[in-house]
Amino acid sequence: MCNGVGECVCPAGYTGPRCETTCPDQTWGLRCAFYCACHNNAICHPVTGKCQCGLGWTGPDCSQECGPGRYGPDCQLDCACHHNVSCDRFSGCCQCGPGRYGRYCELECPAGFFGAYCTRACECHNGATCDPSTGQCRCAPGFTGDTCADACPSGKYGVHCREECQCGEYPCHRETGDCQCPPGTKGEYCLMPCGTGRYGRGCQQVCECHNGGTCHPATGHCSCTPGWLGPKCDEKDVSFIAASDQRGRADIPIELS
Repeated sequence: MCNGVGECVCPAGYTGPRCETTCPDQTWGLRCAFYCACHNNAICHPVTGKCQCGLGWTGPDCSQECGPGRYGPDCQLDCACHHNVSCDRFSGCCQCGPGRYGRYCELECPAGFFGAYCTRACECHNGATCDPSTGQCRCAPGFTGDTCADACPSGKYGVHCREECQCGEYPCHRETGDCQCPPGTKGEYCLMPCGTGRYGRGCQQVCECHNGGTCHPATGHCSCTPGWLGPKCDEKDVSFIAASDQRGRADIPIELS
């Protein structure tokens, strides 16, 4: 519209002889008389003065960074990262922390690797795994030490060797704590001898002694009954038989006529 002298009266946001030009940068309103209050290269609306925030910024004057989980223009977009991983507030790219990788940080480092981008090799031994973030070794039962290279000392067992063995004078399994009984004994605490006909570790071996022979509960060595010889007491003792015959022979008197 024009005034009484033929000059154009521009609406808010425009200027020029014919109102053909929008307000210059950082100005707005009637006659472009107001200065914009926008920050961080935000665009100021020439009519209202409202700030249009760019990537990574929000707030009335675009001075606030995107909060956690948000990105993009005016922070209107949701990050798609997994496991509470933050994203770049400008691009939305997931910023994986140590121990994770993948477009959305949805993957954990493969076994044997840890750290940023999973580029470092674990230094754990004896079947241990390592924390994908820190590389700290997680020892298998029966081992201890920074790299799980040390077996449990005598009298200890379990995770980090924290448990006390309950086997008295006998050792226990470093992983389970089960008593490791010496040959010839059995039972939870190694208090029971092998039963008849059995010997060895855990009394698992079958004695092979014959003819009444008995076997040693630890070694299985046969103790033969009189009259028998050999590893299995299955060989006759000829000398014993001869002696028996000699002892059994009677002196019979002969009557002379």
